[in-house]
Amino acid sequence: MNEKEKGPQDGIFDHMPLGLMMLVGVRCAAISNYATLDDEKRRRLDEEAAGSDVPGRMDIISKLERGEYE
Repeated sequence: MNEKEKGPQDGIFDHMPLGLMMLVGVRCAAISNYATLDDEKRRRLDEEAAGSDVPGRMDIISKLERGEYE
């Protein structure tokens, strides 16, 4: 999809931080599990998310929701 084909909602998550994506997407389990991680693990996840595209960040959120980052 090129830029002209994108709708007004496309790209809304492009530059959104991981924590905000979880809040906007109402991913309560992911938010709860993220909060239980130590500072170093949260920092690494934030860095990984910042270097990922939207599908990559959504995958991180899904893994958090399943408790795979504990």
